[in-house]
Amino acid sequence: MDSIITDKIVDKKITNLVDFINSLKGVETLGSCQGHDNGGQTGEWVFPYIKFKCLDNRSLGLLASIEYIYSDLRKIYGDLSEEELSKIYQPKLKGIWTIEVLPNIDYHLPDNDGEYAVFVLKAHIDSFEKPSEVYPDFDKILHWYKTQLNSSLNGN
Repeated sequence: MDSIITDKIVDKKITNLVDFINSLKGVETLGSCQGHDNGGQTGEWVFPYIKFKCLDNRSLGLLASIEYIYSDLRKIYGDLSEEELSKIYQPKLKGIWTIEVLPNIDYHLPDNDGEYAVFVLKAHIDSFEKPSEVYPDFDKILHWYKTQLNSSLNGN
């Protein structure tokens, strides 16, 4: 069953991640899709995404940390042993996920509530053959964000 968040229907597989992103300070999701192997009802949206506005730099920094998942830990922590490196949480994702700024947003339209940028968390279309392949990534990304948030709150 789909979840409804502020009058928006959210696909079941992506609901927990959308809920978490909406819980962050200064963040509001504007749309999302878990991706549909058949393109969904319209056939247009075939890749997973979460579109959001963010008015808090710390929240945006947390969300942008998704790209850290693909870092070479040896380059970052060169002097750590293999055992120490293995203790650093770095999930293996099927898709290649990024945060991007959406282009061509007119911030000066009369019905915009202040000025803000719109971002999208999405899997690159060439990193999977069908969207259902990246469904397990949603829980891994959620765990990643929670781990990063807890680490920053604990001063690590």
